Amino acid sequence: MSHTKLPTLESERRAYAYCQSCPKLCRFSCPTAEADRSESATPWANMGTGYVLEASNRDLDEATAEAALACSGCMRCGENCAHHNDVPRGLVAVRSEAAKLGLLPAGVHRLKERFEQHRAPFEASLPELAAKAGAGPGGTYFPGCTALVKEPGLVKDALSSAKAVGLKLGVSPLAGQCCGYPLYAAGLLKEFEAHAKRVGEAAPDPSAGPLVVGDPGCAFTFLKLYPQVGVKLPEVRLWVDEVAARLPVQPRGKT
Repeated sequence: MSHTKLPTLESERRAYAYCQSCPKLCRFSCPTAEADRSESATPWANMGTGYVLEASNRDLDEATAEAALACSGCMRCGENCAHHNDVPRGLVAVRSEAAKLGLLPAGVHRLKERFEQHRAPFEASLPELAAKAGAGPGGTYFPGCTALVKEPGLVKDALSSAKAVGLKLGVSPLAGQCCGYPLYAAGLLKEFEAHAKRVGEAAPDPSAGPLVVGDPGCAFTFLKLYPQVGVKLPEVRLWVDEVAARLPVQPRGKT
């Protein structure tokens, strides 16, 4: 299913109805439900909340809003769904309603404050970390803010690994900003849209070449979510795909 706009309760009506009518056939695939050992954490239960809200205009409460956060966005349920329902998208719509009502938990409010202060989910200066990693004009590698903050060594390894297969990369100045996915996942859609537009304004010139993204979550955000708010970046490619395409082919039967 393709989506051209950010999710709303109305836009996810069919997905809610299909999930509500299903006897939990995707339950086995949900790591959150398995870890939580609670039916309230299953895709069926959470999408049922969206169904009730959309069908009856019932008001959310704090407990229901918090339960809607019980999804990692892994999409395993959709892979095992005959209708390919996008459960994470449906739950983002529920969280968005919770945000409008001021019912999101304290952790989400802290996330919002960090983005207001640092334009990232971390209390760190991404521009400084990107500069430390070697970001400069002409750079096209976007490692993602998690790597810059938590595992800066991975950035160096990614660049050297790419060089080893003939792909010369430098860190993009755009790496000084988070892609904004945490805002989207939390249901802070207004904030996500504003953030995405700021990133789009800072995007490098397409003549510099494709933006090679190390974090798959960032690539998903750039490729799938940004167009929903009218933001188009230069061509986006995954680092792992670019490196894999340059690896020598090993003849069959040889190790």
